[in-house]
Amino acid sequence: DGSEAPPPRPGPRLWAMFKPKKVLCSDTPEKEDTETLRSLLRKRYEREVLLNGRVQSLDLDTETLHDKHFNVVAGLPFAADGLVLLTNDGLFAKTLTDPESRILTAYDVKISGDPPVDLLHSWRRSAKAQGIHYGQVFCSITKRTGATTRLRVRYVESPQRPLDVLLEKAKMKVIAIQRFAFGPYLGTAIPQDRCVEVPVDKSLKHLVPQADMRQALVPVRGGIVTAEGRVRDVSTLQHSA
Repeated sequence: DGSEAPPPRPGPRLWAMFKPKKVLCSDTPEKEDTETLRSLLRKRYEREVLLNGRVQSLDLDTETLHDKHFNVVAGLPFAADGLVLLTNDGLFAKTLTDPESRILTAYDVKISGDPPVDLLHSWRRSAKAQGIHYGQVFCSITKRTGATTRLRVRYVESPQRPLDVLLEKAKMKVIAIQRFAFGPYLGTAIPQDRCVEVPVDKSLKHLVPQADMRQALVPVRGGIVTAEGRVRDVSTLQHSA
């Protein structure tokens, strides 16, 4: 009928960054002096502008996320560090952390002393803590010294399956927790001091929300739908009045 219709929304975008310890993934800090991901991104942006100058930093305005909407995919506890993914699509973020998506997260955990080996073996069948079912949890020893042990823990993570609760139930004295990987994304491939956009991996393509094509049939601003189901521009009605 000659009227333009808005196109379906583009596919979701993903960014990856290394979250330091003592940084909140939430946008609402508990204290004024508490760092958040957004305030950290803002500081890094301001540092780049200061070092490179305003003119040479013009492209940063389109790349930076400190002043844009984003959703955190599987946030980390305040005391933990490691890989964090961000996306501009809340539905995609929720799908990525849905246990039914079966995405494995890998953590490097440093504990004091030796782990309960028999318990770790039982986790391979199923793990449970405080009424939370974690499913299969794969845990291996990567390094052992006289006083500490380093573990690589892999399981299907979700907001309802916090790792620290499971470790606490196992009576492990945790010294440090670092997320090593989330699905196909590795923390070692991400710069320590930058937030970089990463492509949606082909193994996750089936989890990308499908655009509702009915969105393309919504009348543009200024139009009305007539009794015959056609879109008429408001200006046309004004001229005929």
